[in-house]
Amino acid sequence: MSYVAAICLMTLTEHETVMILRKLNKDVIPGHWMAEATGFATNAWLIESIMQKAYPDVAKHFEALNFWPDNYMQKIISACGVHVLQFDTLFSFLDALMKFGFTFLVKFELAIVEHYRSDLLKLGA
Repeated sequence: MSYVAAICLMTLTEHETVMILRKLNKDVIPGHWMAEATGFATNAWLIESIMQKAYPDVAKHFEALNFWPDNYMQKIISACGVHVLQFDTLFSFLDALMKFGFTFLVKFELAIVEHYRSDLLKLGA
């Protein structure tokens, strides 16, 4: 949430930023950023169960490496999303997140798995 707040504060007022953060936490991805990360962990395991169907080879590979969904999903969102995207793309990402909510996050994460599938399958080899 701190990354989203920082990005918003680059172009919005504090009040507008707080309103966006509240909407994200209440309506878009409820409970995702609670003090205890139960919402985030639940979301990560849900995405992992979808990945088992869409990319079973990657899911099995991650399982063999003892990669837990609530750890690697955090890296996908933070490292591949907030830290890598150029600002114009990042704002488009945030717009899509606000418009489509958790469904967009699922599609985003699965698209990253699809794009980097061959590289992910080489991990630990």
